[in-house]
Amino acid sequence: MNYSYDKYLLNQKSKELEKLTDEKKAYSKPKREQIAYKFSERGKGTLYESIILSTNPYFITYDKEKDIIISIPNIVESTRIIRPPFQEECPFEPYEFEDIDELNSYLERAKNETIDSLYQKIKIIVKKYNDRDNYTINLLSADILL
Repeated sequence: MNYSYDKYLLNQKSKELEKLTDEKKAYSKPKREQIAYKFSERGKGTLYESIILSTNPYFITYDKEKDIIISIPNIVESTRIIRPPFQEECPFEPYEFEDIDELNSYLERAKNETIDSLYQKIKIIVKKYNDRDNYTINLLSADILL
């Protein structure tokens, strides 16, 4: 009787161990890879935009503390890896830059602009392509800016 009870316990322990092993295998599945053009944790986190940086895809984001644009190759979450698309995978023309310094130079240029300077630049372009009165040109320019 003791022998069959020991056999029963051994069988139960074996089943529990097998179940734990299966759970561990399920938990340690490789993370699935997903392509994203933009990512922001459902609008609650930092915004990342995909770009092509010297022929390689990266996500970029603005670091407020360091006041620079940083690039990362992918975003790793608990169940997936989010990566930017390669140029061939983009259904549109991707943003392309030679290096991170070029990106930061655009950041410096943007810091020197004001809403008024942007409005004046937009208005010049709108005037080139629209033969309208000044009131309509002002409305079109403001609509583009805002």
